[in-house]
Amino acid sequence: MVKINEKDGTIVEEPTSQEDGNVLCVSIHAEPTKKYFPQIAKEAFVRYSAALSAFFKQLLDRTSRKTTDVYGYMFLCDFVNFFVILFGFSSFGTQDGDGGVLSYFEENRVPVTFLVMLLIQFFLIVVDRALYLRKHITGKIVFQFILIIGLHVWMFFVLPATTERSFNATTPPVLYYMIKCFYLLFSAYQIRCGYPARILGNFLTKGFTMANFSGFKLFMTVPFLFELRTLMDWIWTDTSMTLFDWLKMEDIFSNVYQLKCMRQLEEDLPAPRGQKKGAMVKYLMGGGM
Repeated sequence: MVKINEKDGTIVEEPTSQEDGNVLCVSIHAEPTKKYFPQIAKEAFVRYSAALSAFFKQLLDRTSRKTTDVYGYMFLCDFVNFFVILFGFSSFGTQDGDGGVLSYFEENRVPVTFLVMLLIQFFLIVVDRALYLRKHITGKIVFQFILIIGLHVWMFFVLPATTERSFNATTPPVLYYMIKCFYLLFSAYQIRCGYPARILGNFLTKGFTMANFSGFKLFMTVPFLFELRTLMDWIWTDTSMTLFDWLKMEDIFSNVYQLKCMRQLEEDLPAPRGQKKGAMVKYLMGGGM
């Protein structure tokens, strides 16, 4: 016979009389663990799924968040990684010690793996731009998890198995992974803060300094980059304008922005009117360009 202490809940074994009405008889016997496993698994799933659901509900709640726009930094990371693949493809494949991308074009042979990697990188840029233009936070979260899992499976399992060397044996894979980690960091910050209400516009045109002007000119000189960005903006932006009107609008904006930068440069570096430019300025600017 055992007696339960109602104050602290302890079980004390002591002799009791039959006249005591507050007597509890307890019998202990072993039960198989498998009998309660489904119930335990169900309760654990409900508990952790509820916490996960609360986390995503809080993540999707924009009422108490200050939105931000870091797409420019994300695009810059993907753009740099595109060139890492372009000029360091030999480190990602079994072509060890070949001449690189220049030898591929000179010999008129381009490996299929090289084209697939470039197309995948280009596809990731397009998908990220589409999610950004549509301000699709749920799709961005799914895309983030797919990128994290796919990147680590490729870098730490697929790449060593195909190249028969470790991940950090050459510099390009390490550089690609490091830049991609910065991209994931900016992407997570974008998910946390949310997309702003107004997202159209080039991040390089936020100011009219010489640095913004130089960056914008570099952006315009990259082949098909301006046209590709304009087409994606028209596809995933709600508008009544035709494609040709949209292209004309972007062309007008680019010219007006460059004129604004030149007017700002004239204000920062005033020069007397009617005075001819010196030979040093002509050779440096004209020869440099």
